[in-house]
Amino acid sequence: MGALATPDRDLWSKEGGSPPKRLDGKQVNTRACPLPPGLDMGGKAPDETQTMRIVYLHGFSSSPGSRKARLFEKRLVKQSSSLAIPDLNEPCFSTLTISRVIKKAEHLIGPESRGAIIGSSMGGFAAAHFASLHPTRVDALVLMAPAFNMARLLEERLGPEGIARWQATGMTEIDHHGFNDKRQLGLEFLEDARKWAAAPLRIRCPVLILHGRNDPDVPIALSERFASSHRNVELVRYEAGHSLEEVVDDVLERAVSFLESNTSNDATSN
Repeated sequence: MGALATPDRDLWSKEGGSPPKRLDGKQVNTRACPLPPGLDMGGKAPDETQTMRIVYLHGFSSSPGSRKARLFEKRLVKQSSSLAIPDLNEPCFSTLTISRVIKKAEHLIGPESRGAIIGSSMGGFAAAHFASLHPTRVDALVLMAPAFNMARLLEERLGPEGIARWQATGMTEIDHHGFNDKRQLGLEFLEDARKWAAAPLRIRCPVLILHGRNDPDVPIALSERFASSHRNVELVRYEAGHSLEEVVDDVLERAVSFLESNTSNDATSN
Protein backbone atom coordinates (compact mmCIF):
# COMPACT_ATOMS: atom_id res chain seq x y z
CA MET A 1 0.00 0.00 0.00
CA GLY A 2 2.43 2.63 -1.20
CA ALA A 3 -0.07 5.44 -1.83
CA LEU A 4 -3.14 6.79 -0.13
CA ALA A 5 -6.09 4.49 -0.64
CA THR A 6 -8.64 7.27 -0.81
CA PRO A 7 -8.75 10.54 -2.76
CA ASP A 8 -8.72 13.75 -0.76
CA ARG A 9 -11.82 15.75 -1.65
CA ASP A 10 -10.02 18.95 -0.65
CA LEU A 11 -8.89 18.80 -4.29
CA TRP A 12 -12.47 19.36 -5.52
CA SER A 13 -11.61 22.77 -6.97
CA LYS A 14 -8.80 21.29 -9.07
CA GLU A 15 -10.91 18.41 -10.29
CA GLY A 16 -13.88 20.47 -11.38
CA GLY A 17 -16.20 19.19 -8.66
CA SER A 18 -18.45 21.11 -6.29
CA PRO A 19 -17.66 22.08 -2.71
CA PRO A 20 -19.61 20.44 0.13
CA LYS A 21 -23.00 21.76 1.16
CA ARG A 22 -24.43 22.76 4.53
CA LEU A 23 -27.65 21.45 5.99
CA ASP A 24 -29.50 24.38 4.46
CA GLY A 25 -28.27 23.38 1.01
CA LYS A 26 -25.87 26.29 0.58
CA GLN A 27 -22.32 25.64 -0.48
CA VAL A 28 -19.57 25.80 2.11
CA ASN A 29 -16.94 28.40 1.26
CA THR A 30 -13.78 26.63 2.43
CA ARG A 31 -11.71 29.77 2.00
CA ALA A 32 -14.00 31.65 4.37
CA CYS A 33 -13.96 29.05 7.15
CA PRO A 34 -12.51 30.72 10.28
CA LEU A 35 -9.68 29.20 12.26
CA PRO A 36 -9.39 29.23 16.06
CA PRO A 37 -8.26 32.69 17.21
CA GLY A 38 -4.55 33.37 17.01
CA LEU A 39 -3.65 30.16 15.19
CA ASP A 40 -1.68 29.96 11.96
CA MET A 41 0.48 26.88 12.26
CA GLY A 42 1.74 24.03 10.16
CA GLY A 43 1.57 25.58 6.70
CA LYS A 44 5.29 25.93 6.08
CA ALA A 45 7.32 23.39 4.14
CA PRO A 46 9.85 21.45 6.22
CA ASP A 47 13.43 22.66 6.55
CA GLU A 48 15.33 20.43 4.17
CA THR A 49 18.57 20.96 6.13
CA GLN A 50 17.19 18.83 8.96
CA THR A 51 16.96 15.04 8.80
CA MET A 52 14.74 14.49 11.85
CA ARG A 53 11.35 16.03 12.51
CA ILE A 54 8.72 15.71 15.22
CA VAL A 55 5.10 16.26 14.20
CA TYR A 56 2.21 16.67 16.66
CA LEU A 57 -1.23 15.71 15.29
CA HIS A 58 -4.04 17.00 17.50
CA GLY A 59 -7.36 15.32 18.09
CA PHE A 60 -10.80 15.51 16.52
CA SER A 61 -12.57 18.86 17.08
CA SER A 62 -9.40 20.15 18.72
CA SER A 63 -6.66 22.51 17.54
CA PRO A 64 -2.96 23.38 17.94
CA GLY A 65 -4.09 25.55 20.83
CA SER A 66 -5.05 22.60 23.03
CA ARG A 67 -3.30 22.42 26.41
CA LYS A 68 -1.45 19.19 25.57
CA ALA A 69 -0.22 20.56 22.27
CA ARG A 70 1.06 23.73 23.93
CA LEU A 71 2.80 21.78 26.70
CA PHE A 72 4.56 19.56 24.16
CA GLU A 73 5.50 22.65 22.18
CA LYS A 74 6.97 24.37 25.23
CA ARG A 75 8.98 21.28 26.17
CA LEU A 76 10.19 20.19 22.73
CA VAL A 77 10.87 23.54 21.12
CA LYS A 78 13.68 24.01 23.63
CA GLN A 79 15.16 20.72 22.49
CA SER A 80 14.21 20.46 18.82
CA SER A 81 13.54 23.22 16.31
CA SER A 82 11.94 20.61 14.05
CA LEU A 83 8.67 20.40 16.01
CA ALA A 84 5.57 21.09 13.87
CA ILE A 85 1.98 21.33 15.13
CA PRO A 86 -0.23 21.65 12.04
CA ASP A 87 -3.80 22.88 12.29
CA LEU A 88 -5.77 19.89 11.04
CA ASN A 89 -8.90 22.05 10.68
CA GLU A 90 -7.37 23.84 7.69
CA PRO A 91 -8.56 24.74 5.14
CA CYS A 92 -11.99 24.02 6.64
CA PHE A 93 -13.27 21.62 9.29
CA SER A 94 -16.24 20.64 7.12
CA THR A 95 -13.91 18.97 4.60
CA LEU A 96 -11.73 17.18 7.16
CA THR A 97 -10.71 13.58 6.37
CA ILE A 98 -8.16 11.15 7.80
CA SER A 99 -6.53 11.14 4.35
CA ARG A 100 -5.99 14.88 4.59
CA VAL A 101 -4.34 14.52 8.01
CA ILE A 102 -1.99 11.86 6.66
CA LYS A 103 -1.07 14.07 3.72
CA LYS A 104 -0.19 16.89 6.13
CA ALA A 105 2.15 14.55 7.98
CA GLU A 106 3.72 13.49 4.68
CA HIS A 107 4.38 17.13 3.80
CA LEU A 108 5.83 18.06 7.18
CA ILE A 109 8.18 15.11 7.54
CA GLY A 110 9.27 15.34 3.91
CA PRO A 111 9.80 12.64 1.28
CA GLU A 112 13.48 12.01 2.02
CA SER A 113 13.47 12.41 5.81
CA ARG A 114 12.65 10.48 8.94
CA GLY A 115 10.52 11.70 11.81
CA ALA A 116 8.64 10.94 14.99
CA ILE A 117 4.92 11.57 15.37
CA ILE A 118 2.93 12.42 18.49
CA GLY A 119 -0.77 11.83 17.90
CA SER A 120 -3.78 12.50 20.11
CA SER A 121 -7.05 10.60 19.58
CA MET A 122 -7.86 11.09 15.85
CA GLY A 123 -4.29 12.29 15.37
CA GLY A 124 -3.08 9.01 16.85
CA PHE A 125 -5.23 7.02 14.42
CA ALA A 126 -3.80 8.99 11.48
CA ALA A 127 -0.24 8.73 12.84
CA ALA A 128 -0.51 4.94 13.08
CA HIS A 129 -1.62 4.67 9.45
CA PHE A 130 1.12 7.05 8.33
CA ALA A 131 3.70 4.80 10.03
CA SER A 132 2.14 1.75 8.39
CA LEU A 133 2.26 3.38 4.95
CA HIS A 134 5.80 4.76 5.37
CA PRO A 135 7.76 2.42 7.68
CA THR A 136 11.14 3.81 6.63
CA ARG A 137 10.15 7.40 7.44
CA VAL A 138 9.04 6.99 11.07
CA ASP A 139 11.42 6.38 13.98
CA ALA A 140 8.86 6.41 16.79
CA LEU A 141 5.18 6.97 17.59
CA VAL A 142 3.65 8.41 20.74
CA LEU A 143 -0.12 7.84 20.70
CA MET A 144 -2.41 9.35 23.33
CA ALA A 145 -5.83 7.69 23.53
CA PRO A 146 -5.61 6.75 19.83
CA ALA A 147 -9.00 6.43 18.12
CA PHE A 148 -8.10 3.25 16.23
CA ASN A 149 -11.60 2.86 14.78
CA MET A 150 -12.72 6.46 14.33
CA ALA A 151 -15.68 5.53 12.15
CA ARG A 152 -17.14 3.06 14.65
CA LEU A 153 -16.70 5.54 17.49
CA LEU A 154 -18.64 8.19 15.56
CA GLU A 155 -21.34 5.70 14.64
CA GLU A 156 -21.78 4.76 18.29
CA ARG A 157 -21.81 8.41 19.38
CA LEU A 158 -24.41 9.55 16.83
CA GLY A 159 -26.52 6.40 16.79
CA PRO A 160 -28.40 4.95 13.78
CA GLU A 161 -30.73 7.94 13.43
CA GLY A 162 -27.87 10.43 13.58
CA ILE A 163 -25.92 8.51 10.96
CA ALA A 164 -29.00 8.30 8.75
CA ARG A 165 -29.46 12.09 8.93
CA TRP A 166 -25.78 12.59 8.15
CA GLN A 167 -26.07 10.37 5.08
CA ALA A 168 -29.27 12.07 3.95
CA THR A 169 -28.04 15.67 4.31
CA GLY A 170 -24.30 15.23 3.75
CA MET A 171 -23.48 17.18 6.92
CA THR A 172 -23.62 16.70 10.68
CA GLU A 173 -23.11 19.17 13.52
CA ILE A 174 -20.13 18.67 15.82
CA ASP A 175 -19.28 20.40 19.10
CA HIS A 176 -15.86 21.76 18.21
CA HIS A 177 -13.76 22.38 21.33
CA GLY A 178 -11.00 24.16 19.43
CA PHE A 179 -13.46 26.76 18.11
CA ASN A 180 -15.63 26.67 21.24
CA ASP A 181 -18.59 26.48 18.90
CA LYS A 182 -20.55 24.06 16.71
CA ARG A 183 -19.23 23.22 13.25
CA GLN A 184 -20.55 21.27 10.26
CA LEU A 185 -18.68 18.13 9.17
CA GLY A 186 -19.10 16.53 5.76
CA LEU A 187 -20.12 12.91 5.24
CA GLU A 188 -16.81 12.17 3.55
CA PHE A 189 -15.11 12.16 6.94
CA LEU A 190 -17.14 9.10 7.94
CA GLU A 191 -16.71 7.37 4.57
CA ASP A 192 -12.97 8.02 4.55
CA ALA A 193 -12.56 6.90 8.17
CA ARG A 194 -14.34 3.62 7.36
CA LYS A 195 -11.84 2.92 4.58
CA TRP A 196 -8.88 3.57 6.86
CA ALA A 197 -10.40 1.40 9.60
CA ALA A 198 -10.47 -1.48 7.12
CA ALA A 199 -6.82 -0.98 6.13
CA PRO A 200 -4.30 -3.21 7.95
CA LEU A 201 -1.84 -1.62 10.36
CA ARG A 202 1.72 -2.93 10.03
CA ILE A 203 3.95 -0.75 12.18
CA ARG A 204 7.65 -1.49 12.55
CA CYS A 205 8.83 1.40 14.73
CA PRO A 206 8.62 1.55 18.55
CA VAL A 207 5.22 2.75 19.77
CA LEU A 208 4.26 4.26 23.12
CA ILE A 209 0.52 4.36 23.88
CA LEU A 210 -0.78 6.46 26.78
CA HIS A 211 -4.45 5.84 27.60
CA GLY A 212 -6.85 6.48 30.47
CA ARG A 213 -8.88 3.63 31.94
CA ASN A 214 -11.82 6.01 32.41
CA ASP A 215 -11.89 7.31 28.84
CA PRO A 216 -15.56 7.75 27.85
CA ASP A 217 -14.80 8.66 24.22
CA VAL A 218 -12.20 6.08 23.12
CA PRO A 219 -12.35 2.85 25.14
CA ILE A 220 -8.96 1.71 26.41
CA ALA A 221 -9.84 -1.77 25.13
CA LEU A 222 -8.92 -0.55 21.62
CA SER A 223 -5.38 0.25 22.75
CA GLU A 224 -5.14 -2.97 24.76
CA ARG A 225 -6.16 -5.02 21.74
CA PHE A 226 -3.63 -3.24 19.52
CA ALA A 227 -0.82 -3.58 22.07
CA SER A 228 -1.49 -7.28 22.59
CA SER A 229 -0.93 -7.97 18.88
CA HIS A 230 2.22 -5.84 18.44
CA ARG A 231 5.45 -6.63 20.27
CA ASN A 232 6.85 -3.17 19.55
CA VAL A 233 4.11 -1.41 21.55
CA GLU A 234 4.38 -0.21 25.15
CA LEU A 235 1.01 0.59 26.72
CA VAL A 236 0.79 2.81 29.80
CA ARG A 237 -2.59 2.80 31.57
CA TYR A 238 -3.70 5.75 33.68
CA GLU A 239 -6.55 6.41 36.08
CA ALA A 240 -7.69 9.24 33.82
CA GLY A 241 -10.17 10.28 31.16
CA HIS A 242 -9.80 10.97 27.45
CA SER A 243 -7.81 14.20 27.70
CA LEU A 244 -5.32 12.71 30.19
CA GLU A 245 -5.50 16.10 31.89
CA GLU A 246 -5.18 14.51 35.33
CA VAL A 247 -1.80 12.97 34.48
CA VAL A 248 -0.50 15.35 31.83
CA ASP A 249 2.85 15.93 33.56
CA ASP A 250 3.64 12.21 33.59
CA VAL A 251 2.41 11.88 30.00
CA LEU A 252 4.82 14.60 28.94
CA GLU A 253 7.80 13.09 30.77
CA ARG A 254 7.18 9.58 29.45
CA ALA A 255 6.68 10.79 25.89
CA VAL A 256 9.83 12.91 25.79
CA SER A 257 11.91 10.14 27.39
CA PHE A 258 10.55 7.65 24.85
CA LEU A 259 11.40 9.93 21.93
CA GLU A 260 14.91 10.52 23.28
CA SER A 261 15.46 6.76 23.44
CA ASN A 262 14.02 5.89 20.03
CA THR A 263 14.80 8.66 17.56
CA SER A 264 17.67 8.32 15.11
CA ASN A 265 19.57 11.45 16.05
CA ASP A 266 19.72 14.16 18.72
CA ALA A 267 16.61 16.03 17.62
CA THR A 268 15.06 15.66 21.09
CA SER A 269 18.18 16.33 23.14
CA ASN A 270 20.09 19.48 23.97
